[in-house]
Amino acid sequence: MGDTSDYNDTIKQICELLQSGTTPEAIKQLAEQFDMLSSFLTNAPDNKLIVSVVNVTEKLLDPVTWDMIQEKFDFSNEYPSYIWACLKEPIDSELVQETSKALLSLSNYENFTEKLFDESSMEVIKSVLNMDASHRYLVYDIFINSIIQFEDSASFYEKESLISQIPLDISSNDPLIVLNALELIPKVFS
Repeated sequence: MGDTSDYNDTIKQICELLQSGTTPEAIKQLAEQFDMLSSFLTNAPDNKLIVSVVNVTEKLLDPVTWDMIQEKFDFSNEYPSYIWACLKEPIDSELVQETSKALLSLSNYENFTEKLFDESSMEVIKSVLNMDASHRYLVYDIFINSIIQFEDSASFYEKESLISQIPLDISSNDPLIVLNALELIPKVFS
C-alpha cells in the first residue's frame, strides 16, 4: 500500500472537490481522486476503509454554497416570493410544513437575507406575518434561526420592521401569543 500521507492527501482532495462546483474539470479530477483512493484501499486494513467512508460521507453532508444551489437548481430571482407564498396555506398543511423546513435549512446560509428577501418577497412575508399568530411564529422561527447563525441578520429584520410585532405580542391579552413571544427570547440568547 502507498504512503499514508498520500492516502490522507487523496481523502483531503476528494473532500475539497466534493465542495467545489460541478465543472467538467472538477468532475474529472474527482474521478481521478476516487480511482487513486480505490487503489490505496484495495489492500488496506478494514479500519482504513471505514475511516475513508466516514471522511468522504462527512464532507458530502457538509452544507453546500449558494453558488452550488444556483448552479444545480438554476435558482431564479422569482423564486423567493413563490417560496414565501407557500406559507399562506393553512398552517397544518403539508405544504406549509415542508416550506417551513426548507426555509429553516436555507436560513443556515450566511446570505439568506440577501437571497430570499427582495421587494416582492418582502410584501409576501409581511402579508404572512399579518395573517395570524400561528403563521407569524412560524416565520419568526425562521428569522430566529437565521439570527442564531448570523447575528447581523437581526439588524436586517429590525430595519425592515419584520420583528416589530414581538414586543407587542408579549403584552397581548391572548396567553398563547404571550407564551409564543416569550419562547423566542431564550432561542435568541442561547
